[in-house]
Amino acid sequence: MAKLQEKLPETLIREQAVSRATLADAIADAFDPPKEFAKYRQCWGAKQAQGMFARMTQENAKVSQTVRERMMEDLQKLYPKSIESGQYEWSKKNKTDLEKAIQKELLRFRGGSTLQAAVWDSQGSGSNFYTYDLLRLLPHALVEVCDRATFLDAAGKSGRGEEEFPEEFIQVYLRVQKWVDERIDIKLQCNRSSGELKIGELCLVDKVNIIGHPQADVISCLRNKKLLAFLVPVNKNKQSSHWEVSRALNLSPLFGLYRLIDASEQAYGCGFNQDALLLEALKWHLKKFTNTRFESSIF
Repeated sequence: MAKLQEKLPETLIREQAVSRATLADAIADAFDPPKEFAKYRQCWGAKQAQGMFARMTQENAKVSQTVRERMMEDLQKLYPKSIESGQYEWSKKNKTDLEKAIQKELLRFRGGSTLQAAVWDSQGSGSNFYTYDLLRLLPHALVEVCDRATFLDAAGKSGRGEEEFPEEFIQVYLRVQKWVDERIDIKLQCNRSSGELKIGELCLVDKVNIIGHPQADVISCLRNKKLLAFLVPVNKNKQSSHWEVSRALNLSPLFGLYRLIDASEQAYGCGFNQDALLLEALKWHLKKFTNTRFESSIF
């Protein structure tokens, strides 16, 4: 109700009569409307379908030609203007590192992440072992870094197998020291100047550090990793300005949007991996909030 009361004055003037239709529209706008990601499908659907098609053929060459032809017929109905170009883009040789990263994310299971941490949680009754996105975990926990052997030894004693924690998908092994009552406001720092970063489009970002977390100095797994990212410049003097990007696009509060500061002290709203793909698909919605280029702060 507080959120409704906060947003209604944006469209209604106090003590001024309005029509029933205007009031209904204002109330509907004050509540978060259903999240619709049609733009994501338009941007990435044909490429993702071609990638799944290619993987299916590689993994099971015995799939009948008839089945493949029927699937292609359905895809052509869904993506009549882009299915052929999607096939070309997916199968072309000599891909750049950025193109390879995009294809990898398009085929990644939605619950997966290149920022995956293996978590040893012994704060409740017994010990729990699982994987979780590193940047979603850190705002809520104090942690200590452990090595893979120590983690697997403890997991094994709880009946968990090594195969549940494939080394190639895990960036860091953490033991939870304490779950915090108040959310830790973490930020990211990139040791690249503004001139070295691409904004308003998909790019690869490296030299990233976590700041604002008590254990940030020992969690160094992001520094030498190239991350698929989408950066939107925001007001560097307003600490919450990156959330304007989320509100502008009507994104869920759980969307992976982070504040990133570069070596030139410019601030960005930043999404990684599959979240970066969604920002790319929706980026044109950001332009209506500014008449300036992406190179300048838009909020």
